[in-house]
Amino acid sequence: QFLTEETAPEDYSSLRSADNLWVIDPLDGTINFSRKHPNFAISVALVNKGVLQLGVVHVPLTGDTYWAQADKEQAFVNGTPMQVSATEDMREVVLACDWAWGLEKRLNVVRWLGNISTHVRQIKSMGSAVSDLASLANGRIDGYIHSGLKPWDVAASALLIEKAGGKITTPAGGEWNVFNADMLATNGILHEPILKLVNEK
Repeated sequence: QFLTEETAPEDYSSLRSADNLWVIDPLDGTINFSRKHPNFAISVALVNKGVLQLGVVHVPLTGDTYWAQADKEQAFVNGTPMQVSATEDMREVVLACDWAWGLEKRLNVVRWLGNISTHVRQIKSMGSAVSDLASLANGRIDGYIHSGLKPWDVAASALLIEKAGGKITTPAGGEWNVFNADMLATNGILHEPILKLVNEK
């Protein structure tokens, strides 16, 4: 079975328990692509009964190909093992976010960023969840937060992060899976401090 942005049914909840579900985004970062911005990517993942088995991301304009699989210990970029960043100081954190279409989802991100913005070095919005999460797995950024994601936005890159030593939960701190719309992903070292800030009242 296949799940893609272009062919997804209105309700794809029945696919949560599907065997060997291919989750594909042939172009994540469509607006970037249309405006000749280089941050867009191709994403392919294999999910079996909700568990990630394989993730591959290709960023055409850099030529980088990232991949990870469930039965391997590491994630790779261009055949070389990669790791998340070793950043330990919140004042040095580079965090990325993105913006869903719905107002409610955007306000979630505004609230979270309002809590954390004065504690980190930089916040970026780069327009491709797939590419940004691959950058997190490769140590180029330290965290990523979003509300309103779809499985094809995150499936492949989530496995990269897991195998590169990072951590993913919901922004509320709950267990995350590929069908969760909201995500907090970090280098793992700073996950709890960032999570605490995100949830300040």
